[in-house]
Amino acid sequence: MSNFRYMARSFRRNPGFTAIAVLSMALGIGANTAVFSLLDQVTLRSLPVRHPEQLVLFTANGPRRGGVNTDYDSDFAFSYPMYVDFRDRAPDLAGVIGWFPFAASLNLNGHTERVRATLVTANFFDVLGVKNAIGRLITADDARTMGDGPVAVLSYGFWQKRFGGDPGVLNRRVLINGQSLTVVGVAGRGFDGVAVGEACAAFVPVTMAPQLEAGVEEIASRRSMWINVIGRLKTGVSRPSAQPS
Repeated sequence: MSNFRYMARSFRRNPGFTAIAVLSMALGIGANTAVFSLLDQVTLRSLPVRHPEQLVLFTANGPRRGGVNTDYDSDFAFSYPMYVDFRDRAPDLAGVIGWFPFAASLNLNGHTERVRATLVTANFFDVLGVKNAIGRLITADDARTMGDGPVAVLSYGFWQKRFGGDPGVLNRRVLINGQSLTVVGVAGRGFDGVAVGEACAAFVPVTMAPQLEAGVEEIASRRSMWINVIGRLKTGVSRPSAQPS
């Protein structure tokens, strides 16, 4: 089954990928140290995101404490509270996003199909700089508390393939893993997710994880490792300057 491990391996195999650790941060997570490596612009140039050369992928360096979701590469798994630490306490980053891909059953008007969906943090599209094709994208108002945010944003590719680009998809109800969600928008052309070779059909607020039964357990536990983390360097911050002295 395709998963985040495939993405990670794809990055390693891509000749344009430069696996250079540029920063380590101790953020109150015990013996764990997080590092992030540059995602080369060649790897991400096909994605319509803002300044892809600034994106960095977090990996774990050191012993892991707690349970790790074994469906995904443990080197890239963090707990949701760790993600919050990175988001709020990384001075050289303009933004930090969390995301988690999962296999989903999507039903519309009685027609069911298996798709790839992605749980995303409220700032996912904003930090990446992804625009909307129609409607709106996921915002902080959709993900304030756990269990909140019964909405979905479709990827552009899925919208075209499944709905023929029909703008009437807005405000329609779809069932994802049996959960009723309202389609509030479609992501910009060409953006089908951040995983190489793995198109995503729908993006859903991470706060909906318990209802969607997406394979995430104890979402708020610091010891439950499952979410993937990507950050964006602040404008003017170079790799050498971001390194700790």
